[in-house]
Amino acid sequence: MEKILKTLRQSRKAFLVEYFCGFLLLILSIEALFNTSFPSWTTYLAGGTGILFLGMIEFSRAILRYHIGETKIVITHGLIRQAKKHIYYHPLGFVPDLNVHQGTLQRMLSIGTISLKGGEHNTFEIKNIPNPHKILEMIESMIQRHKKV
Repeated sequence: MEKILKTLRQSRKAFLVEYFCGFLLLILSIEALFNTSFPSWTTYLAGGTGILFLGMIEFSRAILRYHIGETKIVITHGLIRQAKKHIYYHPLGFVPDLNVHQGTLQRMLSIGTISLKGGEHNTFEIKNIPNPHKILEMIESMIQRHKKV
């Protein structure tokens, strides 16, 4: 069994707008609960939608995980039915393109996406993770360690 150095999920910071909307719906439903001018069905609709919205965000964060190990990166997608992709460091030694992509807001929040492109079919991304530059340095050092001279 390989030792896992770091496990990553998409950062909650990447979903700030969605969280804001979900909490706004919950606040509106609480306001409608105490205000008798709103029909009762709007209270339940806003509250249910807010809870559903927040649950969907957390579910989408939970289904995608990245495990950085000593010899490979494992990308796991799914909770019950899982698909795993193993990317070994040795073949990545010949990867011509390792990049961090960050927008302005992502730079301010210190999140980003790492993309590794090796060929037509050898491309993958580690999306919306915290501190992407540190993670890229970790991956580069693991690639250098496993590179055959």
